[in-house]
Amino acid sequence: MNNIDIEINRLIDLSDEHFFEHIEERYGKFVVKILKYHDIDRYTILSHVDRNQLIDFFEKPNDEHSTSELINLKKEICNISQESITLKVGTKTKIVSLLKSTKFIVKKKKSQLLSQTRSNRLDNHRSSLSSTNSNGSDSEVSEENYRLSIEESIETLLKNINYNIHGNNYTNISTKDFKVIIENTSDSIVPTCSIECICRERIKLYLKNYRFQLSNFIKHLKIINNKSTFFTNNNNQQLDGSFNVLNQMDFDDQALRNESNRPTTQSYSAQSHTDDSDLSASVTMKKR
Repeated sequence: MNNIDIEINRLIDLSDEHFFEHIEERYGKFVVKILKYHDIDRYTILSHVDRNQLIDFFEKPNDEHSTSELINLKKEICNISQESITLKVGTKTKIVSLLKSTKFIVKKKKSQLLSQTRSNRLDNHRSSLSSTNSNGSDSEVSEENYRLSIEESIETLLKNINYNIHGNNYTNISTKDFKVIIENTSDSIVPTCSIECICRERIKLYLKNYRFQLSNFIKHLKIINNKSTFFTNNNNQQLDGSFNVLNQMDFDDQALRNESNRPTTQSYSAQSHTDDSDLSASVTMKKR
């Protein structure tokens, strides 16, 4: 912790008379009287007060609601004439300066707290890794746990989106068609993770609360990308190979024998036509 951070902590902790003594030393007794009138006795409270409440309030004309305390305070801190009441220039300048300093102090303190929170999370993660990595193979176990968790999430996601990927619906897509890549780097204490989509694009995942989030992957799957159809269809053709073979076994044996007895040229032509039809059918089966 540097000197600025130490000073910020000291100022934030000031309250009551210690706070007023500090304010009087830096900004004068009139500023202290304004703060006391509003019962502002620490920086955290002052950070929620705006300029109008500290300056414009005292420059309003007195009326039937003005208390004797307010009227007497105005006589000390304001220049009063029959036409107007204005806060003394020096006092107004000090108030403006105090408000700016207050914003800086409170913002700096919030930044410290945020940094400390992140540091604590990091320490907790280190402790978790340290307790897990009690032997040489524990890091691999940790990676495998991440992988299993991600694969389970992908499986659930595919069901929720009805296997609609890049604008197309597929019947034979599974978690195994998406490659989960987890890596440990020397410059980071946490692993990095990405998913290789069926379109061959890699999507980086981010770690939050010790779990990799699929938000980037979900956004990617919603993108309409015709190029993914080509890769996916090829994959599905390989996945559907056994399915197509079983369907072919249902054809009439006599029809196959008749087909084989046709002239060579006719057979070649028919075979070419059949191949084209089968390819079209295979592709159609994967789209709904």
